[in-house]
Amino acid sequence: MKNIVVQCANNIAHHYHVYGIVKELSMMNNSRTTVIHHDSCSDVSLFEMNNVFIKNQKYKPFSGIEQLARFINIKLKRIKTVDNYLLLKSADVIKNADVFICTDLIVGKRIKEFNPNCKVVWALHGAVANSFMNSVDTDGVDLILSCGETTTNAVGSGFNGKIVEVGSVKLHSCKSNDKKVSKIELFGNENRTVLYNPHFNNKIGARSWDDHGIELLDWFKNNSDFNLIFSPHPMLVKKIDESILSQYKTDNIHIDLGGSRSMNMSYEPVVDVYIGDVSSHALEYMSMNQRTFVFHSNQDLSNESTTMHKHGRTFNSFDEFSSELLNKISENEAEIQKRYISTVFSPVTNPCSLSASVIMDLL
Repeated sequence: MKNIVVQCANNIAHHYHVYGIVKELSMMNNSRTTVIHHDSCSDVSLFEMNNVFIKNQKYKPFSGIEQLARFINIKLKRIKTVDNYLLLKSADVIKNADVFICTDLIVGKRIKEFNPNCKVVWALHGAVANSFMNSVDTDGVDLILSCGETTTNAVGSGFNGKIVEVGSVKLHSCKSNDKKVSKIELFGNENRTVLYNPHFNNKIGARSWDDHGIELLDWFKNNSDFNLIFSPHPMLVKKIDESILSQYKTDNIHIDLGGSRSMNMSYEPVVDVYIGDVSSHALEYMSMNQRTFVFHSNQDLSNESTTMHKHGRTFNSFDEFSSELLNKISENEAEIQKRYISTVFSPVTNPCSLSASVIMDLL
């Protein structure tokens, strides 16, 4: 019996990137799958399935003791295992694990301080940005599950483990979603519908909320001929003062602050226009159906934002905003998106099954 441990990230946007893998592993007779999470993880119900054991580590991150532990580690370099204090709370599980799977890109050598024989797997949470991969440490990682060519290239030649392109675990998991919505259900009309999905990471050019988020909500409040789904990244939700949003709960504005629909692509069939930042979520929408993407023109862009903007349209002021929303995607724009997305997500028939198979092949 092989013990598989899956870290359930505090960032719930990661969950669908590993959900299908957990489901496949749970159906294998020769393995036992345990999902570990911490008190700060708000919802782990997605992983409640037969033959999956869920363990709450009873720890809230960013406490005083974690800060002290990190300080000691940085200053004295003596207590290696407190580099990520959350792992210390999981030590009893990791010591008995044959495989440790995470989406948070935890340094493999930290896992192996607890269990040198444990195989470490990164189940990447979507198409990962080049700048992000350049800043992470792959030491001790045995397997990276990449969604496609662009992510594989981002990992680079310095990685000594195995990398397998498995396609999108999330998109495959959400294909059978029977809870997708309609415009009539959300708004009572068939008007052109916009999804605004701002990201939280300013370092990779995600500044749309900080730069013009309230102005954008005001625009839709005053232009009821358009429908708006405001569904920010769950990590950005934590930074938004929800009290300011009450004035935007109008008939043509639907607000979703981290609900299941914002994670499982339920809104995809009704979205005519996607407004957002550099994000794997935008790429998932692009993969499911080519459509108009609108980005705020930002002169201080990362390489990832520059690439993303090439596959949509940009606006500099709200005077030109409505025309961008009304203009449907051209055949040329759709073809450019198709070519790009083919390098982002490998055309794998069953990404979840393939992922589980290559994980078990490590053992």
